[in-house]
Amino acid sequence: MKILLDKNEFLFDDIISLINNQIEESVYLEFKSSDSLEKSDRKKKDISKDISSFANSDGGIIIYGIKEDNHKASELSFIDGNIFTKEWLEQIIQSSIKRPIPDLQIFPIREDNRIDRSIYVVKIPESYDSPHMCIDNRFYKRNNFQSFPMEEYEIRRLFNKSLKTKLIFDGFSTGVKKKESFDPRDKQDYVISFLVQNISNAIEKDYKINISITDFDESIKFFMPREYPSTFFPINNGIQISVSNTSPIFQGEVISAAALGITVSSNQQTMIEQITNGIVELKLFFSNGIDEVKYNLSDLFS
Repeated sequence: MKILLDKNEFLFDDIISLINNQIEESVYLEFKSSDSLEKSDRKKKDISKDISSFANSDGGIIIYGIKEDNHKASELSFIDGNIFTKEWLEQIIQSSIKRPIPDLQIFPIREDNRIDRSIYVVKIPESYDSPHMCIDNRFYKRNNFQSFPMEEYEIRRLFNKSLKTKLIFDGFSTGVKKKESFDPRDKQDYVISFLVQNISNAIEKDYKINISITDFDESIKFFMPREYPSTFFPINNGIQISVSNTSPIFQGEVISAAALGITVSSNQQTMIEQITNGIVELKLFFSNGIDEVKYNLSDLFS
């Protein structure tokens, strides 16, 4: 259920769906009943161990408030949010795990807005600040349905992870290229800028972007702004554009790494007809991996 990591909102219906479909725990998902949240040192250690193990692995989600039977979601197990608040859980996580896990989120869900019938969804990203140490001064990893202590070589490997780069697409912006003539029969140029973010702790110097455009109206014309060195290739049912980059992306930086010029009719109705079809796929190649995103052509004008 790694797809859950892409969600930025969780509803009560999402929880019911997990139970109705008897979703199984995995390396990315774990269910915890309400008695997992107690104010004893042993339970605090378990919280620390479970959450740090996800961050030291590939990320994942822990749902406090669901019982499991044979590792499958079986029934609700509500938490009294008056006693165990979201802030209390955040404080346990922050005080018991070293170093802090960046971008960790807690989503409180309540049946009929009743605080005493709460569920907490803890979304733990894969961390580039790993390894994260548990309150017992040990490091844990996620394996199948459990958390296991890490070997020395695994810990050393995670320390080296912080030296690796990771780039992701970070959306786009659409701008109109100004023209001297405003005759409504004219065509209009638009420039779509694609943003890339460096979410790692290392500078990335070597990266490129491929833009594939397929199934588009033949009356549309594409061009590349001069500031983006690029090469056009014909592909099946479309074109591909390769954009090379020479300037480094620093830690946390967001830049416009590629742009696509599109020429369409300046008549609004005609333009809508032109962009109804068309798929734009982007691949971002960098030193340690690939990121991909896909848009409908109409999305870029929304």
